[in-house]
Order: sequence, then structure tokens, then C-alpha cells
Amino acid sequence: MVELLSNNAILLIRKTSFVRKGGRNFSFSVLSIYYDNKGYIGFGKGKSKYLNKSIDRSFYNSNKNKKKVLIFGKKLYRHYKIKYCKTIIEFFPVENKFVAGGTSRIILKKINIKNVACKNLGSRNIINIVEVFKIFFKNTNNLYINV
Repeated sequence: MVELLSNNAILLIRKTSFVRKGGRNFSFSVLSIYYDNKGYIGFGKGKSKYLNKSIDRSFYNSNKNKKKVLIFGKKLYRHYKIKYCKTIIEFFPVENKFVAGGTSRIILKKINIKNVACKNLGSRNIINIVEVFKIFFKNTNNLYINV
């Protein structure tokens, strides 16, 4: 478990409740990111009635779903605009800066992309932002990027 914690970060924790005959029942959902210095990144979700169990499940799923990102540790040389549902994120290259906020900042710092600016133009739903980044990594893996 200690080995998984060093390469994982929690992006979102949600607590939900629903009322039944016996009272309120609580459950937790967790969204986490797996990263390492070799260029692998993965996202995972975990749901359970207990917080610790849902965190363990999300870490396990993010480690299981990891994929190689070819843009890891490189510069961005092209403008991207990616849409998923109502979330629109623009990626564009800048000189000697790193400009991003919120969830986008966490994800871009983990994969060590240099000289990139990221602007969120639509919904700020964290799950949709993660889906946009999945599309971004899939599209950039198909391109040749010079360093």
C-alpha cells in the first residue's frame, strides 16, 4: 500500500447520502490519478460505503488503467482545443511559463509537460476534465513531437 501511495494523488472525494427506513446511508466516491517518472499515467474511480475502501479501489483502478504518454517531459508545439460534454479545454504553447489552474494544473505537473498554458472554457466538472485529458493524451500519442 505504501508503494501505491507514493505514485498516486487524489483529485476528488464525494460523500453522498440517501435516506432509507433505518436512517441515512452514506457512501463515498473517489477519483485518483496514478503517475510515475517513466511516462505512465492512469485515472481510476472507486466507490464504497467506507472512505478507506473507496480510496484503495480508486488507487487500484488507476494503477490498473495506466498508459504510456509519449508527450511526457516534453514541450507542446501545437494548439489543441478539446471538447467533452460541456467542458472545453484549450492547450497552447507559451515561452518559459506554465499556466494552468485547478485540476488541470495538478495533472500537467504530474506528467511534467513544459511550456504549456491551459484554459478551461466550459464546465468545471472534475470528472469531465479528466475525460478531456484522456482524449488529449490519446491524440498526442498519435503525433510526432520534436524536443
